[in-house]
Amino acid sequence: SGNLEMSRGSLRVDGNYSIAQGAYYTYLSMTNAEDYLYVKGDVIFYPTYGNSTYLSAGTFEIEGNLMSSGLIYASGSHRFLFSGDKRQEISIAGGEYFATIELQNNSEEGVYSATAFTKSKLIRNKSRLTYGDMTGEYGWTLEEDTVYEGDLVLIEDDMDLNGHKLTVTGDLVQLSGKLKVNGGQLIVKGDYRMQSREGEEGSYTYGKSSGSLEMSNESDYVRIEGSYLSETSASSTLNAGVMEIKGDVTVSSTYTQHSYVGSGTHKLILSGEQVQTVNISGSSAGTSRVSNLEIQNESEEGVVLNQFLVATGEVSDHGNKVVGTLGITSSTGFTDNYYGGNIHIAQDTTLTKEMTIGGSVSIGSPTVIANIMTIEGSLNISSRAVTLSGNVHVKGDCVQ
Repeated sequence: SGNLEMSRGSLRVDGNYSIAQGAYYTYLSMTNAEDYLYVKGDVIFYPTYGNSTYLSAGTFEIEGNLMSSGLIYASGSHRFLFSGDKRQEISIAGGEYFATIELQNNSEEGVYSATAFTKSKLIRNKSRLTYGDMTGEYGWTLEEDTVYEGDLVLIEDDMDLNGHKLTVTGDLVQLSGKLKVNGGQLIVKGDYRMQSREGEEGSYTYGKSSGSLEMSNESDYVRIEGSYLSETSASSTLNAGVMEIKGDVTVSSTYTQHSYVGSGTHKLILSGEQVQTVNISGSSAGTSRVSNLEIQNESEEGVVLNQFLVATGEVSDHGNKVVGTLGITSSTGFTDNYYGGNIHIAQDTTLTKEMTIGGSVSIGSPTVIANIMTIEGSLNISSRAVTLSGNVHVKGDCVQ
């Protein structure tokens, strides 16, 4: 039991280093750039306390294996350095994350982890890094337009399109690393899976990823002709460009609620030719949400929102069918002031734009309606306060 505070000092351990499981009050504190802890053997990391302030700077170098109970929450400039001369294993629980991980293991087997781990930065130094049984490619920077035949499985490192066009004729499976559209175009003929993949062709199973997608340029364009499925623990940057999806959209919030957070001018286009289902779990104004949603799906079944979905920015349904409930905020507007589906107001909102809603409206937070609103369905008010400074016409029932 007890705690260890590095306080600009160093510690070299030629054996193993362990923080005892079940000890009453134990933690390791590394908060200064000079802090240095070296362990030649294995590290068993079972502290009582763990948060981003305990491991925020310094270097923790390990030549053996790392086994953690779930309390590694590194931040800032803190660095884990794996420098063994034979296979090293990282075994961590879900929810843990690293700041910087650097590999200086030049053995044939390198560093192994059964699952992809979340980190802010990876410095691989050409060391081998393996996740489970997955095999595939390390990310690279495109120097010209490229067609990748079959499934592209990204194991790690940044994939930078660098202003070029990457066409994947099969599925894109992203286990880890960052895919930077960077002024380029990504065309996926199959599914884009931000997941791990195991098994044989025809019987694959999918699970947790730590990959992310970066779309921060107005010219960024991603088209997925299959479905988009995300089960990552990392946050993506989606604040510009266009993502067009022709299949279903499934985003899990098991590991984070920030893997798909549209903002700014980023646009999501749903353009399938048959029914498309959208399952973005945990959607709210501050977490998982889409921005500038455009429905181009003209099929009879249309788009089905299987879960409540918040959209900010401009929403355009072009008169196409949308089933389910769309959450709106004060920043949400509708093309031609019309939306044909149901909406729900779940955030304190002032509606200053004229709008006609073809479905029903439910209000669950204090709301000011300051313009003309026509509701062709019903109005359900469960909020503490709805203020009308504009005119509202409800063609169905009004329930308060």
